Formats: sequence, structure tokens, C-alpha cells
Amino acid sequence: MDMLPWLIVSGIMVSVIVGVMMAVLIKHAD
Repeated sequence: MDMLPWLIVSGIMVSVIVGVMMAVLIKHAD
């Protein structure tokens, strides 16, 4: 029953990590 909050939290975490990785890659590409 408590899987929905976990799915939302993990989805947010994944998008944050991906966003940070993309920002780092773009910064290093400069």
C-alpha cells in the first residue's frame, strides 16, 4: 500500500541525479 510514495520519491531522486549529471557533463564540455 505504501509503494506509491516510494515510486514518487525514487522518480524525483532519479530526475535530480540525471539533472545533476547533465549539468556536470555540460560544464565539463565547455
